[in-house]
Amino acid sequence: IACLLLSSLLVGKPAAATASNNSSTMYSTERPVAILGGGGRLGKEVAAALAKEGLYGVAMTRTGKAPVLRENVKEFVQPYAQPVNVNDADGLMKAMQSIHASAIVYCASASAQGGTAFQVDDEGVANAAAAAKALDARFILVSALGVDRPESKGFKMTNSLGGNYDKIMDAKRQGEEKTRSILSKGKNYMIIRPGPFLNVKTRNGGADIELNQGDIIGGGISRDELAGVV
Repeated sequence: IACLLLSSLLVGKPAAATASNNSSTMYSTERPVAILGGGGRLGKEVAAALAKEGLYGVAMTRTGKAPVLRENVKEFVQPYAQPVNVNDADGLMKAMQSIHASAIVYCASASAQGGTAFQVDDEGVANAAAAAKALDARFILVSALGVDRPESKGFKMTNSLGGNYDKIMDAKRQGEEKTRSILSKGKNYMIIRPGPFLNVKTRNGGADIELNQGDIIGGGISRDELAGVV
């Protein structure tokens, strides 16, 4: 499977890494990785990718309903028992503080069931970035390829989906801008811009993943490959 992925903006070093280079110490049961959007298809793949590396995580969902995870994943990733609404800045902060999150992976996005693009991909992203700053945690934002190209066909098509997805590319761009603004002072974060999701599983690992600065090329990627990059 050939995939293209744009990754941008890695800033600073994680505070925990200065104390230990052992990732199992950084991402332990005491300081797990928070997965926002943990009930979605990408969120479940992120959980599986963490488990594969022996890293611990907590899957958080808008409803509080535990995502269905494979048995070998449950050993490392636990569901968060309460609903986590990314638009509730105080509630989101309390959830992150309660698990002492070492990193926050933001793979939530607008959906027909829960939240408009500006609620989830813009305001919610800013709330999560602020929580990461307060906890000195890594922040990994899954955005979308093409957000810097508003005149492109891909941008215009995606931006005009309507409903809760209306103007989603505008919302993602604003979410990115707020992330940079909040976490610009030596904080550790990464914005990943994948192309369209391919509804397949990777059989033999990444076949031609190209990392690029400038958001000038495109291509699809499977969710499990993207989760591995995350």
